[in-house]
Amino acid sequence: MGREWEVTMRRLVRHCNGKPAATDRPRLQTLTHSFTLDYICAFEYQEEAERFYAALGPRLEKFGLALATEKTRILPFSRQASPGPSSFEFLGFEFRWGLDRAGKAHLKRRTARPKLRASLQRFTQWCRENRHRRLRVLFKQLNGKLRGYYNYYGVHGNSASLKQFFDGALRILLKWLNRRSQRHSVSVHLSNLRKCCT
Repeated sequence: MGREWEVTMRRLVRHCNGKPAATDRPRLQTLTHSFTLDYICAFEYQEEAERFYAALGPRLEKFGLALATEKTRILPFSRQASPGPSSFEFLGFEFRWGLDRAGKAHLKRRTARPKLRASLQRFTQWCRENRHRRLRVLFKQLNGKLRGYYNYYGVHGNSASLKQFFDGALRILLKWLNRRSQRHSVSVHLSNLRKCCT
């Protein structure tokens, strides 16, 4: 069996100018549309991947589309040990090979580390801006944020990253709630605070 190869296509972007709008307002004369498409193509042999990659650009140009070449690449991604990177990031996830409980090769996904750090930084900013709210309102908004995060990143095998985000978010929240006044306004143990967020 040959080595498995993947072509990662990111940000297939189409920009086109629309026709002038049928209106008297000059500011609506042209419209610009932008379409983005992210996808992965997997091939068993490197030659197939290279042939597909070479034919992709000219094929898309026939339809007025442009391929973002700085974000498109061919990389080896095999169950067997292969030279080069052993993982790649796509749509906020890090894909890598691992073993399942039976010892068979299994594709694993986890939250990409840069995305996890960025999410915690955005959460810190949100806590800083909303720490003055009543706790009931704050926890209602917090539950909505956690639910949205879990809906996107809650995939099979990503529970460790979800727990890391949850624990980090609670520590950040406790830090900013205690900065609401000169004394500790929230002296709740972290395990009791978890009950408010579920």
